[in-house]
Amino acid sequence: MAHISFVEKNNLTVLKSREELEKLLQLHKPLKGYDFSLIDLKDLDFSDFELEDVVFNYFDVGRKERKEIFNVNFKGCTMNRVSFAHCSFCRCNFDSYSEKLNHEEEEITEDPHPTNMSECDFFFCEFENCRFKNTKMSVVDFRYSSFTDCSMGCVKVQYGDFYMTAFHGTTNFLDSVFSLCSLTNATFDNHCLLMENIDRLIQEDYERYIKIFIRKKNWFKQNPCGNISKLKNANGKDGKLEVKIYISKEAKFIYTTLSGLYSGKGLFRDSNKAYSKAKKCEAQYYKLLQQKALQRKAYRSWLKNKFRRVVPVFIMRIGYGYNPWPVMALLMMVWFVEALPWNNSLAASICNSMGPYFGKIEKLDPVLESLETLLIGFLKVLSSVLAFLKTLLIFRVTSKTPCLN
Repeated sequence: MAHISFVEKNNLTVLKSREELEKLLQLHKPLKGYDFSLIDLKDLDFSDFELEDVVFNYFDVGRKERKEIFNVNFKGCTMNRVSFAHCSFCRCNFDSYSEKLNHEEEEITEDPHPTNMSECDFFFCEFENCRFKNTKMSVVDFRYSSFTDCSMGCVKVQYGDFYMTAFHGTTNFLDSVFSLCSLTNATFDNHCLLMENIDRLIQEDYERYIKIFIRKKNWFKQNPCGNISKLKNANGKDGKLEVKIYISKEAKFIYTTLSGLYSGKGLFRDSNKAYSKAKKCEAQYYKLLQQKALQRKAYRSWLKNKFRRVVPVFIMRIGYGYNPWPVMALLMMVWFVEALPWNNSLAASICNSMGPYFGKIEKLDPVLESLETLLIGFLKVLSSVLAFLKTLLIFRVTSKTPCLN
């Protein structure tokens, strides 16, 4: 099954030959609403192009091999809703773009403008010897991807999901800024993101986490096995609290992992900062757990009080205003005796004693009439004993309660 995130899939123009794409590139016009998934992109130049609703590839769980994108130039591109899922990038360039102009024997270089990515899908991709210097990203999906010997210096990422992303080799992050990103289970072999590179985790901002990572339109949260991840439901008061507990625990885990990573690399100042952040998230986590426990306790107390108020009223109504508990005990005794596999005449006698009950009023034998009298007397004595025991219990409880003058 194929998954394409972010891209508006309606009315996409599917190109089937490389020649068609090369003709479009020669026109140097914005590319909007195209599907290039069937074309070999090797050595093509997309520098300074505007790409919108373009599919270079999509994730298909039934396909093992990634699509290879080799030596393609994306310098200075403006990408909006573009899918590169399940691709293998090798020596691709996403750096800033600058054009050299010659005017009267004097070479002038324009101010470079960076590559801009918005709502781009790089799910389950591989990057080898690629450059992202000065690239600006907003809402990007790099889950389950890997970077080997890549340059990510001066990168600015906002709302990036790097779940299960691996950074290998000489991949570096000098002067980069990762703001409101998720780094859950991300690994760093050599160079790693420092605390100065991490503005804040998305797990520390509940409102934006819900808006971007859960409710973002057309962002499929599938895993490499093709299953759609079951995210926490934020509907209702209980769902909102559950999500807050979940993301605070996740933030604590991320900062704790980073603290251990920094400590192992001798970056003790960053380790202390990450540890401090982890403890703050941990405190928030236990605070939310306590709030959840209090909510459950309050609900149980409300239910208990409701039961205490409603049940006696109901019993008083069916008991014609008499003390509810003896009436309830009497009714239970009668229902119990009636349910016993005795002679039907005895059951009818008991029902007759409770009042007219059509279908059960029968003429009884003289022996059963005497049994009826004995049984009713026994039940009356039993109800009196139950009332006495209840009064005694109430007296004992109230006698232990201190009086306030």
